[in-house]
Amino acid sequence: MTVESAATSARVVSASDPQSVSSGYFRIAGIPLLEGREFSDGDRLESMQVAIVNQAFAKQYLAKGPGVGQRVKLGKSDSKEPWLTIVGIAGNVSRPTLFEGYSEDPSVYRPLRQAPQASLAVLVRAIGNPRAVKSEVGHAVVAVDNNVPIPTVQTVNESLDWFTSEPRFRAQLFGVFSLLALLLAFVGIYGVLSQRVAQRTQEIGIRAALGAQQGDLLMLIMGEGIRLTLIGIAIGIASSLILARSLASMLYGIRATDPFTVLGVSLLLAFVAMLACYIPARRAMGMNPVAALRCE
Repeated sequence: MTVESAATSARVVSASDPQSVSSGYFRIAGIPLLEGREFSDGDRLESMQVAIVNQAFAKQYLAKGPGVGQRVKLGKSDSKEPWLTIVGIAGNVSRPTLFEGYSEDPSVYRPLRQAPQASLAVLVRAIGNPRAVKSEVGHAVVAVDNNVPIPTVQTVNESLDWFTSEPRFRAQLFGVFSLLALLLAFVGIYGVLSQRVAQRTQEIGIRAALGAQQGDLLMLIMGEGIRLTLIGIAIGIASSLILARSLASMLYGIRATDPFTVLGVSLLLAFVAMLACYIPARRAMGMNPVAALRCE
């Protein structure tokens, strides 16, 4: 939104389409009215054109002082949009946006009688369980006009669930893929070190026969695995930083280069790798030196 011209109490602003609401909307929606009044049945098409704006709009566009009584025009100065007299300042509403969290953008509300819309959404505040009155709401709409089909009735929570269903599904899918990747990393490290232990059976037997302690054998096997793990983690961190820009659009509430996330994932991979290293190393510790020397 940008201010195109300004005066003491009248401004032309380029804003998004205003929301058309009926009288009582702010009370039903639970939006506090900080200044002025709500819309009334007297706000008709032939009466003075009025609007209610939120705090974000008032802070960004209105002149200092009382907001009620100031006039704004939406769009360009030569547009046919009417001048709107502000009759109220409402609180900000946090609206969910995909991958951007909750935003409190400047908002303009118009009376439904002055700015009618082709389609409407009816907001109902229920006492008790809102799901229990879903059918009654649909029948009440039909009772007003039987040419209107029974509408889809959703609670606010159901609407939010639907809004976030796709990103939530993607997050769950990525979570499953992450667990599979972690399992593959465990199996891969375990398999490589088990093969290495099998190939170094005679070497381990000789070390044990020459007096190597079990702790020395443990560090011998695990040290090799830890070294390979650290190399892999370093390559993974470098790759994630390179791909961070392409991943940023798929993340919500977190940066692709968030240091705590990178550190946490690295520590988790290190723990899994050490567990995968410990199993073959433990087997090497319990190896019989005589049997190991006879192994070909």
